[in-house]
Amino acid sequence: MTDIDTIRTITADPPVYDRATSMGDGTQVEFLLPNVPVVSGSANVYFDGVLQAPAGYTLEMATGRLVFIAAPGAGVEVVATYNHTLLSDTDIQTFLDLNTANIRLAAADALDTIASSEALVQKKITHLDLQTDGPAVARALREHAKMLRQLATDEDFADQEGLIDYAEMAIPVFAERDIWYRAWVEAAE
Repeated sequence: MTDIDTIRTITADPPVYDRATSMGDGTQVEFLLPNVPVVSGSANVYFDGVLQAPAGYTLEMATGRLVFIAAPGAGVEVVATYNHTLLSDTDIQTFLDLNTANIRLAAADALDTIASSEALVQKKITHLDLQTDGPAVARALREHAKMLRQLATDEDFADQEGLIDYAEMAIPVFAERDIWYRAWVEAAE
């Protein structure tokens, strides 16, 4: 399992299957997939149920922009199946780079990013019987990020067990003599 896969597991951001449907009109060559980023190599495009060759279109993974070389005919059902994630592999690699490859700290940064997105996108909305509470979800994600940062800090301190706790430094000659004298007295006792 790669570091990116590990972070996806910790942050609950695995690839998710999606399906987008549209109708061709004979002139439109550009379509947008609703959920991005698209996982590389996961997309398939169909015209009326017939799989299209990748040479007939381009797909921008980050934006979900699907552009056909020739426009689908009028009334042709265009279906794109693909997997998407919340964060791209590039985003996660950036978190790893910023945190000197510490997986827990990188995952904490990823969770903070997802939390900010949840708070901005979902907000707190009540409509009929439906309620969303983006800020509550964001708080829970930030708590998880805080716990990961604490675990990373605890691991750092556990690695330093047995190292020097403190050291005295004597700059003036008299202070140095005092340190030597105290060490001699302690050794004599």
